[in-house]
Amino acid sequence: MNTDLPPAKRVVVIAPHPDDESLGCGGTIARFAKNGAEVRLLVVSDGAAIEEPDGRHEDIVAVRTQELEAATKILGIQHLRTLQLPDGRLTHHEAQIHTALSDYLTTVQPDLVLAPSLIDGHQDHVIVGRIALQLLRTTPGWTLAFYEVLAPLRFNTLVDITDVASIKETAIRCYQRSLFQQPQLFWDAFRALNVAKSAFVHHSGLFEAFWVLHAPPSDHEIIAWATYGFQPSHNGQGPLQRVKDVDDLVFAVQEKMQQLANTDQQIHTLRSELTAATQKLQHQETLIAALQLASNKSATPAQDSRAECLTKETSLFRQCLEYVFPPGSSRRSALSVVKRRLTQYTSKSPNE
Repeated sequence: MNTDLPPAKRVVVIAPHPDDESLGCGGTIARFAKNGAEVRLLVVSDGAAIEEPDGRHEDIVAVRTQELEAATKILGIQHLRTLQLPDGRLTHHEAQIHTALSDYLTTVQPDLVLAPSLIDGHQDHVIVGRIALQLLRTTPGWTLAFYEVLAPLRFNTLVDITDVASIKETAIRCYQRSLFQQPQLFWDAFRALNVAKSAFVHHSGLFEAFWVLHAPPSDHEIIAWATYGFQPSHNGQGPLQRVKDVDDLVFAVQEKMQQLANTDQQIHTLRSELTAATQKLQHQETLIAALQLASNKSATPAQDSRAECLTKETSLFRQCLEYVFPPGSSRRSALSVVKRRLTQYTSKSPNE
């Protein structure tokens, strides 16, 4: 059991959210700063996904940033950088985080990096810790120390923060909105966690716990460390891998459910538009039918009028014919001769 972290002139603290640095390793940060080390803090997410009991969400990112800056000054952190990635969805930005952290560590060249535990109780914490471990394998030259926030850590190093505990408490109290308006509750809880570690060193005080890695461990060593040597016998799959698979499945289901909800909304909108278009079409068909009916009614009297006129004209013609060619007259006889001659050329009977 080590009772202190290795000496370092440049320390980089990686926090998934504003407040993780103060809760998990605020005392250790204060100790390094007090001893003259250059301490830098990189916060990955914007902290926007916090669920507040009073339902207040306006400007939450700006408020949490202000709280972060205040805590940073109290802890003695000289440099602060924020990536402002979506809170609660860091698994969807793994490549971006990996690149940003790699570039940052290459530029700063730290001696020690503090990162959240691989088994901490939040997916954002786990992904940041996993990337830190990957970078230890690819960009060596610094020591990695995992700290605990939401889940107990199997540690190999304890840091005595008794003399700087008041600084840690003051930093935690900066996070009013971040800690649900109950920073005192969180200080009491983490103070109790730090006090509990005193049992391992057999003297009173407050201690922050770390799992320190000077060289990259193998996957088997990580699983053995996390599970205290327990290994399943039926298929050889480690517990951490099974937990990760379940977490990935849950996040995938949540994403698909959101996509399904968006699709349902689009279908509802299309159905509403279709109903409106159908009603409009029915209205137009009604108007067309009414116009056709009106047209038919107006056409019938005209047809009747033309037939009546034709009958009257035929009767008038017959009267004129009988007046000009009266029956029994020589003119009527001549007309009969003409009619017979015409019939010969038209092949019609004389009666026609």
